[in-house]
Amino acid sequence: MRTLSCRLLLGVTLSIFLVSSSWAQKLYATGESVKELFSVDMTTGAVTPLASLTGRPDSLIVDSSGRILFTTGGSAGTVSRFDPSTGLVSLVASGLSYPRDLIFDPGQASILVSNFGLGQIVRVNLGTGTVTPLISKLGTVDGLTYDAAGHLFAVVYHHKQVIQIDPSSGAILKTLTVITNPPYGWYGLDGLTYDSYTGQLWVADDGSGTDCASGANCLVEIPTDLSSFTFFQAGTIPSPDGIISDGKGNLFVGAGAAVALEYNIPSDTVVKTVKVPSIDDVALVPVI
Repeated sequence: MRTLSCRLLLGVTLSIFLVSSSWAQKLYATGESVKELFSVDMTTGAVTPLASLTGRPDSLIVDSSGRILFTTGGSAGTVSRFDPSTGLVSLVASGLSYPRDLIFDPGQASILVSNFGLGQIVRVNLGTGTVTPLISKLGTVDGLTYDAAGHLFAVVYHHKQVIQIDPSSGAILKTLTVITNPPYGWYGLDGLTYDSYTGQLWVADDGSGTDCASGANCLVEIPTDLSSFTFFQAGTIPSPDGIISDGKGNLFVGAGAAVALEYNIPSDTVVKTVKVPSIDDVALVPVI
């Protein structure tokens, strides 16, 4: 496990380049309570509505064609697709229970969705809309991610654990408990991403006042062997939720139902925030 001092050393030589180059990033974001999808320019601070929705969007991802797939919560939850080039929204799958995070399987022919209401991870065929459970009885499921080697990870069991799962059989391979005390309600681990720059997993922890190292919300770095964890930015990021890496030393976070936030890993610094109404999750706009 790297230490903060290692990061600061890296920051001396790399942070100026990484921070300045990352500001060219553009994001998509979900505005949950306002029922909107947004584009967010982290350089100019411009926030542009993209689509008004009938349901409350939670999480989103972007396919290789630049189309946004997003979940809409509720007991009759859905996965839908928005095409920014046409402005059209189409239904991909229905009948889910409070769906939250989603990720592409390798090849993008299917996605995995955290079916939060039933404590499941389900696979959705993007061609047919067929929903197939991969694993159940997880208590709750939030963040999902694959690492560079194709290993699948998820945040489960009431926001307290990260597990590695066989993406074919659904078998649990490894387990790491990050939060040992029961969090309050929705609080605890949430969004999850793999960062190729550090080769580690990163998790957003919406602290309940008793979770992080300093008793507050934070970011959590976890090696892919699930051997340990380290807290960063304890108490400085209100209600971190969705999280994504650009692979260049920067994480982007939907935080506090108010801002999109950019965190530079080498310097351990929040370098940019942009106000976004009711933000929940963020995704990078691809260069196509």
